[in-house]
Amino acid sequence: FFFFQAEDGIRDFCLSRGLGDVYKRQTQSTWGKLNTANLWKRMRNLLILFLIAFGAVQAWGPAGHIIVAKIAEWDLQLSDPEAFSRAESHILITGGVNSDKSDSFARASIWMDNMKGLRLRIFNDLHFIDVPYDRRAKVPRQIRVSALTYKMNILAGIRQSLEFLGNKDIRDHPSFESSLMMRWLIHFIGDLHQPLHCTAMYSKIFPRGDMGGNLIKLNKKENLHSFWDDGADRLPSIPLDRLRNFARETEYREAVYEAGKSIMEEHPRESFTEALSKTKIETWAKESYQLAKEYSYAGLDPNSKKATLSQEYTDKAYKLIRKQIALAGFRLADLIRMLFSKSGFRKYKVSRTWI
Repeated sequence: FFFFQAEDGIRDFCLSRGLGDVYKRQTQSTWGKLNTANLWKRMRNLLILFLIAFGAVQAWGPAGHIIVAKIAEWDLQLSDPEAFSRAESHILITGGVNSDKSDSFARASIWMDNMKGLRLRIFNDLHFIDVPYDRRAKVPRQIRVSALTYKMNILAGIRQSLEFLGNKDIRDHPSFESSLMMRWLIHFIGDLHQPLHCTAMYSKIFPRGDMGGNLIKLNKKENLHSFWDDGADRLPSIPLDRLRNFARETEYREAVYEAGKSIMEEHPRESFTEALSKTKIETWAKESYQLAKEYSYAGLDPNSKKATLSQEYTDKAYKLIRKQIALAGFRLADLIRMLFSKSGFRKYKVSRTWI
């Protein structure tokens, strides 16, 4: 769902930072600002080359992102099917270019993680924002400022997609660029609602941060971040060979969709009246940051690189994860309705500060 699907250990030195499938962190980015000269031309050529040349590498647990997308789709089909159709038309411009096709709204939700499987790491830093959670480490002011002003983080990715799609002329003319921005938006809204995508804990043993729980090991194959990415290990697991033909894999597809319906029934739109009234993406990031402190790191020794999670911890985590998945889906639906509704179009007002 929105997050969940780290594939820790499969990629080289990069650790998982993604809600889904495989999203590993880059310690530094050399790309610079998003609005560089010839951005789209260079991006188009680079991505098409990679998409055609290689097949996507998927890991276990992409269910989270797909569920977020399906909740948004189901919600829009009921309230504004035309807005959904417009949004999907942009996605399908690049559908079928790579081996796993990504030829539907739901499948497009994990496309950004697929890029990592192709060793295309230029977008890695867009999956998270490391807001420092200081647990007696005395985090230097420079690190705090850098975390909130860095040009490449999840807020920058969402801002870029909203700014581009917010152009009224873009709405009626699907293009490679608009397809890319739609795929960014679907994926990053999911990521933003995974608490450990919005923080990094600092302590004596983690003077440079724990990379959103990636450095806290639970066992040989799993860390704290991947545990949350995979929905507390309770979301449907889809084998790699089945995921590539997801549209034809009835058993696994139905398992994921049933999980999504269960989450949507438990947490209907009506239960998020207050949360859905908050429309600033910076506010959503702050919410996830607070949840990480209250739930993700709850009861854990800040000065230990290993952790054993109790049944109580796991139960609370999964309960929160289900709620966050639903909220991410409804917020994604609202953004799409705002951007693509024929009668209610309005441009998203992008904030430039964390505050």
